[in-house]
Order: sequence, then structure tokens, then C-alpha cells
Amino acid sequence: MSGINVECGSFHGSDKSCTALEGVVRELRGRIELGSPTWAALDRLELVMAEPVNHFDIPARDAAVLFPAFKAYFEDQRIELGNPDPEEAPERGDGLSVEDLVAAKWGEGQGWRFLCLYDLCRACKASLATGKPLNFSRW
Repeated sequence: MSGINVECGSFHGSDKSCTALEGVVRELRGRIELGSPTWAALDRLELVMAEPVNHFDIPARDAAVLFPAFKAYFEDQRIELGNPDPEEAPERGDGLSVEDLVAAKWGEGQGWRFLCLYDLCRACKASLATGKPLNFSRW
């Protein structure tokens, strides 16, 4: 099954943990101010996500701008979901059809977005410490 991985320096996210990246970006749009530096960083991220490539990056400067938004959204989701283990959060879709499970994985599912945010936050922390970009791979 395909998905998106994230890494930064020695940090390697869980297998396909950022598959819900598009859903995270979509949801963040409703949480941030139009025209803000965070909005501009999301614009740049969406541009690279739209390219038909298997690998794309978020520059360290954008990771630093996006980290507070990722962290705030993660914390809100953690509370709303009842503080689940991020690795187990995607499995909260029991009883969904195969089509719904696929849509959940690609950003429609709250548990998948939670896992994505968890690894995005950890990758951003690594970027802040090292100055390296976040690297994404699509499989």
C-alpha cells in the first residue's frame, strides 16, 4: 500500500506516517490567518506536494515557521482523541469500508492526521536542531 514517509537528519518517521499530509494542510488552513508567514509556508508546501515527484522537501526555514501550527493542531487532536498512542490512532476506523479506509489514510481520517502531525512535529524538532530540511518520500 502506498504512502508518504518523512525524515530529517537522523530522524525517520514511522512507515508511511505522513500519508495524511494533504489532509493536515487542508485542516490547518482553517486554523491560521490568511497572509501570515504560516499561510505562505503552507502555500510553498502545497506547490511541492503537487509536483509529480517521489521526493520533496520542506526547507528548514519553513519547518521552523510551520512547527508551531503543527504542534498546536497536534495538541488539540491529542485532547480530542483522548490521548491515544499515535501509532494506534489510525486504527480507530473500525467498521469502515475499504474505500473509506483508503480515504482516511490519505487525509480524511482524524487518526491518520494525528499520526502525521506526531511525526511532522518530531521532524520539525530535528530540523530546528540540525538546520536540515524535512525530506518526504512517496511510495
